[in-house]
Amino acid sequence: MKQKINWNLVLVSLFSTVLTLISIILVCYSLFQGQVKKDLKTTAKVLAANGISRLAAGEGAFNDPELRITLISADGSVLYDNDVVTNEMENHLNRPEIQEAFQTGVGESVRKSDTMNMKTFYQAILLEDGTVLRVSTEARSMLSVFMEVIPYMIFVLCVILILCVVLSHYLTSQLV
Repeated sequence: MKQKINWNLVLVSLFSTVLTLISIILVCYSLFQGQVKKDLKTTAKVLAANGISRLAAGEGAFNDPELRITLISADGSVLYDNDVVTNEMENHLNRPEIQEAFQTGVGESVRKSDTMNMKTFYQAILLEDGTVLRVSTEARSMLSVFMEVIPYMIFVLCVILILCVVLSHYLTSQLV
């Protein structure tokens, strides 16, 4: 009887610990994604307010490896991109964030790269001159974050498991 109580207490604690760790990762990753979207929206607004069209005219360049900035004309052709040569790029009119920006003034989307374990977040704003400014950045996928956290989770799980075994023995001896 004593051993059965010990075992059940350890199983309950193990289950609740695993469930808690997974829940924390899901909540934190969701908050992280929200922050990335918020930051992109702010960056796009700042760039739109500060005359991004000058970049398309060749007046300066934007060199931030974390951000990709694209200026798209009303017909979908790329006027400026800080990462790729524009004449080699395909038409962007079929991209969901671009379509949404032309319809509502603002568009956003997230695309997942299975090969890179990354997600690309896009924010697009329709500018007064009829072009669309799109800002994007990459962030790690949920799977890659989870894989990095696994060693820490195992450590925490082991510590909690040891504590639970000790406490379950103590509580069981008090009960029986």
